Amino acid sequence: MNSIWLLNTCDDQLARKISTDLNISLILARLLVQRGIASPEAARKFLNPDLVNLTDPLTMNGMQAAADIILKALHNKDKIVIYGDYDVDGVCSVVIIKECLQRLGYNADYYVPDRFLEGYGLNKEAILELAGLGYKLIITVDCGIASVEETELARQLGMDLIITDHHTPPPDQPNANAIINPKNDNIPAINDLAGVGVAYKLACALLNLQGKGVGQEWLELVALATVADMVPLIEENRILVKYGLKALEKTERPGLQALINKTSLCGKELETWHVGFMLAPRLNSAGRLDSARTSIELLLSREESQADQLAARLCALNDERKTIEDSIYQLAVADIESNKAYVSKGYIITGGEHWHEGVIGIVASRLANHYNLPAIVISWDGDKGRASARSSANVNLYQALTHCQDTLEKFGGHKMAAGLSLKKENLAAFEQAFREYLNDVESGRLDGVIYTVDMELDQAAINPHLIKEIKSLRPFGEGNPVPRFILRGSEIHEPTLVGAQKEHFKFKTGSNYVESIAFHRSDLMTPVIKTCKHDMVFELSENVFRGRTSIQLKIKDMKSSCCPDYFPGKDNKSLELLSAIQRSAYELAKDHPVLFVYPGYRSLRKHIDLLQGLIKADQLKEMHGLLPAGQRNSIQNQFESGQTKIYLTTQAFLNYYCDHNRLPEKLRYTVFLWTTEKPKLEAFQNTFTEIFIINNHQPEILISPSDWNSLPTDRTVIYANRPSTIKKLFKSQNGMMIESGLTDVWQRMTVRQRFSKATAGMLLFDGTHPTGLAQIGKIDNFILADSPFGHYELAAVADYWDGDEIPLKLSFTKQDLQKNRAFLERMYPEGELVERVWRQLRRQIKTKLRITEAELAGRLEKDLHRPIHPLELNSILCILADLDLCQFEKSGSIMEIKLLPTDSAKRSLQESPYYLEGREEKKLLVKWEQHINTNLVR
Repeated sequence: MNSIWLLNTCDDQLARKISTDLNISLILARLLVQRGIASPEAARKFLNPDLVNLTDPLTMNGMQAAADIILKALHNKDKIVIYGDYDVDGVCSVVIIKECLQRLGYNADYYVPDRFLEGYGLNKEAILELAGLGYKLIITVDCGIASVEETELARQLGMDLIITDHHTPPPDQPNANAIINPKNDNIPAINDLAGVGVAYKLACALLNLQGKGVGQEWLELVALATVADMVPLIEENRILVKYGLKALEKTERPGLQALINKTSLCGKELETWHVGFMLAPRLNSAGRLDSARTSIELLLSREESQADQLAARLCALNDERKTIEDSIYQLAVADIESNKAYVSKGYIITGGEHWHEGVIGIVASRLANHYNLPAIVISWDGDKGRASARSSANVNLYQALTHCQDTLEKFGGHKMAAGLSLKKENLAAFEQAFREYLNDVESGRLDGVIYTVDMELDQAAINPHLIKEIKSLRPFGEGNPVPRFILRGSEIHEPTLVGAQKEHFKFKTGSNYVESIAFHRSDLMTPVIKTCKHDMVFELSENVFRGRTSIQLKIKDMKSSCCPDYFPGKDNKSLELLSAIQRSAYELAKDHPVLFVYPGYRSLRKHIDLLQGLIKADQLKEMHGLLPAGQRNSIQNQFESGQTKIYLTTQAFLNYYCDHNRLPEKLRYTVFLWTTEKPKLEAFQNTFTEIFIINNHQPEILISPSDWNSLPTDRTVIYANRPSTIKKLFKSQNGMMIESGLTDVWQRMTVRQRFSKATAGMLLFDGTHPTGLAQIGKIDNFILADSPFGHYELAAVADYWDGDEIPLKLSFTKQDLQKNRAFLERMYPEGELVERVWRQLRRQIKTKLRITEAELAGRLEKDLHRPIHPLELNSILCILADLDLCQFEKSGSIMEIKLLPTDSAKRSLQESPYYLEGREEKKLLVKWEQHINTNLVR
């Protein structure tokens, strides 16, 4: 399955204001804006969370009523029971309320249903049992908001019921004595509280009303459960977790101390992933495999020996849980791989008879992460099924299950996770309803594993200061993910597989050889590692080894720089080029040379910057007529012998080469780029090479004259290849996006991306190809401020333009065309001038001459009776060198020319690759002039 990289957008103007006002880097400011921060003041609060900013609990709906009922029950010495869930959120909530009531002088009991016999939430049998035991008040934590019938039963039995919950309330809520649920409040700061956050608010309200303190001793439990329940770590959750993690590091609870010791976290700065992957799974294991009482008693324990025994028990249960989970996960994957229809429909539903209900939620989470699809895992018991669901790709699970509720027996949960029960006879109807929801509401999803990325970084930005700034965003979690970045066009050094099963991919990258590791991604060790530059999605981290701290990139995904971030559904002309480059990289990995053939030398030069951003520099070799003869012959010999490189040549030089040499036997792939005519392929008839032709895409060009002194203000692309034109345009237009002249291909891509997202503006480019899917989008005007030297220069727009017609406007004159012709005449002199200069050189030089360029030009001008440009002089000497008539070297302005014996010289200009290149360049210009001349009236 393809991976898809999606870059987050950012209000750059707001980010710059935050950066300036808070004196922080623009990178950090952008990360804040991407996390919903809308002002400098909000940014300041986010970076400096404070407990004083917590919402007063008594402002929550139902809080005062609940507190009055509890305090009355305490006064009357009524029997109180705390009814909780069996996960970390429920367990910690039970402990907080129980300890709160102890602070108020009352020892309450608690009840946690058996996951396997009773299921989640309130149930009628439990209520009947509790009523029979004389309980007068039930306080639910982390459950109850959907228990309408159970609540009615409790009221009929003469019991008071307080519901504290955070799950999405149904339209008709239970008729409880009091309900505390932040989703019933219009207070954004507390909307995403976990169940433990609601319990904590109730505890703080009770203590406050009784003058018994503020309840900070429970912050460690709030942090544990909030992280474990994967609610967004924003607003108050961020404050609670930030302070709770600090409290957890210094906890005085023997149970947590024992658990921290057994997970080797003692003395470490605790982060959310320590909770999510090490502490929470052990606390959860009791409720998954046995009874949640073990976890509750661990947290309540005040005896070190008892705490140590309970922690050991939880660790053993967690090991057992992992074994069961892995077994079911493998069964689930086998089922999915044998039935790809689920994956193609955009969701996963799998299940088995008596799959352990305590682990199917974790299995669903792993499947959702692996396939990047919402996953539902069902444990069947005959005709009845209980299932856990986990979201992916931003599917709102609770809304999806609400859409399917007529096919279900029961369901509950929130956007990211849910539980449900159904009958097997309704499975098909449920799938259909679920699919309908995805098609109707979640349409437009991209097919593939999606990696959402904050921004691209230059390697220079990866430094200790940036890591320090990123740490200021902690704690990370839902709603505030660890920042992810893209590094483009980086070389891979010292690649290796590490780990017991060689499951991790380790390497160094970039010019600074930054340490990098991709856990469980041995698949990234591909053959093109040694040939291509690579793009990588990564998180910044620090690696501590033997007391030394260094920067480390935690690689999440990686691809050859030849691969786009995503593959668009529609046909895309620029994909042809990327596909050809990617195929070439694989040919190099197989020790096969590759040949790229361009219309002319200028088109080769317009493309080489792109290739150097994608392919390692030592894998590219230019092979054309403008190289010095000695260097060209050396490269020609390398090509003929089949040395593994991508050889960049021209049609003119290829014809010359094939007249004198055979193509190498190892050549398997040849690419002709931007051809306007079918290339001559006779030389390839007896070879094994595959020919790939990238035509010069020529959408219908609608030409009209334009005055570039009054440029339009809508979406406009402007071509300019002269420095004077670029400078003049830049000075005359504010906010112009300039791609012209940039040598870094990734900077070009950034400029293109900015333009593609803009509703108006101008893009200045010079005919050089960017890389990737550097789409321009729909444009209103395409203006040629200068004249190109051929159709191929328009490909840098035509290949990335959304449309079949280019609205081309000409802002240059016939005099500009004459300048182009004059330039080519100087660079590629005609044979008559070459002959005349050769005769004069023979008269003036016996065997060797050392002279300044200006002096030699002066001598020749007298004899030729016409001025001679330095470019002409150098070109003529190159042609004469091709014909073995002379050798010359140039150092600064000094030239040293040595005449060679003429008896072995090549007398025909057809033997000069330099001359042949020039003849082809002139042909390309003539074709362009013929195309546009009728539209030039000035």
